[in-house]
Amino acid sequence: MSKKSQANKKLKKAGAPSPTGSNARERARQQAQAEKRKKDRMTLIIAAVVVVALVVGGGVLFSWFQSTRGPSAGEGSSYQDSPQQVVMNQPIVFGEDGAPNTISVWADFHCPHCIDFEEEYGPLIDKAIETGQWKMEAWPMAFLTAGSANAANAFACATEEGFGKAYQKALFENSNLEWNSEQLVDLADQVNGSVPETFASCVQNLEQGQWAESINQTSRAMGVSGTPTVRVNGEPYDLAGMTKESLAETLGVEP
Repeated sequence: MSKKSQANKKLKKAGAPSPTGSNARERARQQAQAEKRKKDRMTLIIAAVVVVALVVGGGVLFSWFQSTRGPSAGEGSSYQDSPQQVVMNQPIVFGEDGAPNTISVWADFHCPHCIDFEEEYGPLIDKAIETGQWKMEAWPMAFLTAGSANAANAFACATEEGFGKAYQKALFENSNLEWNSEQLVDLADQVNGSVPETFASCVQNLEQGQWAESINQTSRAMGVSGTPTVRVNGEPYDLAGMTKESLAETLGVEP
């Protein structure tokens, strides 16, 4: 018997695996690992597909919600305005013509920070207007969404009908809407108690669309690139450290 045969015989007696059996088990182990990696990859792919579907589905659902939900009038504005003509490149002004002070506000109706600003400081500005010492320039910039431009157009339409200030406030209070024509006309009914035919036509035909775009262009020419932006008597007003108390002191009203 050869030395090699004697060695193999000893291995078998000792219970040690033969070279052929060891190779088979290694191949089986490698195959099992490959199948596990393949299964893990498939699991990750399925999870990714589910996440994408949820994101897309959520976006579609939110878009549907924005476009179908009706607006509500909210609290309204304490300031009572009257019809005024909208002029190209010029802001909408609320308050007495002879008021010695002016606060100018640039805002987009779909801008989250503008919405917060209106909620926090809008009532103070209304108070200041009512004192006769202040007038407010409203510059409705519209660059975030198509709904922003639609809302700015409708704001101008409402101003010419005489309920612009209350309508402006209601636009901010319903900022989660898409602001299509139906919603904007419905909001006028909520705010004004009726919808003038001329208002509905103005909204549906975007009759103040050129005015809204002129506000964008004029604002940029004045150096305004973001919203909200506030100027007091023509001078930039720092919003970073502003509080109700500090703005109330500037306007001379109770916070």
